[in-house]
Amino acid sequence: MNIKYFLIAGVALLAVACSGDSDGDSKLATGSEPVLLCVGDVSGMRAVNNADDLLQDGRLTAGKQITVQLTDKGTSPVSYAPVLYTVGTYDSQTNLSPLTPASTQYFPTGSDIKAYAYYPHNASATFTVAANQDQTATGVANYLASDLMYASNNALTRGVANTLEFHHLMSKIVVILKPDDGFSSTDLATTTVTLGTTATGEGIITAATFDKTTGTLTAGSTREQMTLTTSTSTDVKNAAIVVPQNMEGKKINVTMEGFGTLSYVIADDTTFEPGKEYTYTITVMKKALSVTATISNWSGADDPAIPGIGIWQ
Repeated sequence: MNIKYFLIAGVALLAVACSGDSDGDSKLATGSEPVLLCVGDVSGMRAVNNADDLLQDGRLTAGKQITVQLTDKGTSPVSYAPVLYTVGTYDSQTNLSPLTPASTQYFPTGSDIKAYAYYPHNASATFTVAANQDQTATGVANYLASDLMYASNNALTRGVANTLEFHHLMSKIVVILKPDDGFSSTDLATTTVTLGTTATGEGIITAATFDKTTGTLTAGSTREQMTLTTSTSTDVKNAAIVVPQNMEGKKINVTMEGFGTLSYVIADDTTFEPGKEYTYTITVMKKALSVTATISNWSGADDPAIPGIGIWQ
């Protein structure tokens, strides 16, 4: 989902909370003008299991950490050591949260700087989403750790709070199950939803190369079967964060105790794109799956529904 930011009058006062004592030894560790950074509202990070289990409730939770890289914009650009920043408490009027650095960074004398940042803070050049994102079994940690986000600001301004505008680099799949044809919520209580299979070439790509400077993502070759949230009631949203990739012919599998597995084959020419959510509403029947698919931005309107039918396998 897109991430929304609001910068309004008086935000500079809020940003004062981003400053602190200098304890570094780089060029940016001393000076009179601290680098002030803030982050705004985040949409689309709600839980997928139930209404009481929120993933950051539309915002990065206070205490979460991101990594920020500052770069000199001089004729011979210098990239400084990455700095860990911690999300603070959101201001109720500005909808902004100050970012507090592990060590305060200052504007260098005589040159400007730019910044890029990413979440999770420990993202590596080879980023891997969790194959098992079942929140019933693993909690929300695997899901959150898979949601790679990136922000950049090419012109940091002295004396004011600079907003980092994050966006999702991954895709999101949501599978909603509904009982029919004699099935009940009790039957769905033991349902497991998986994506892809273990057969050669039929798994889902789970790793990608992450360019931290540009924020670009390139899908790798590692394939696995992915596990979504286990259903516990009717109309449950089962979700997973997925590396953007060609999903044509890949299977959504619904396994129920005593009935086996129903599989829906994703339509031709389906490519999961960064920052988009792909929702499959599946009505579970005894001999088939009735499927409706929609595509949307994580904060946008749905595209037209695409009906589909899966068969027992």
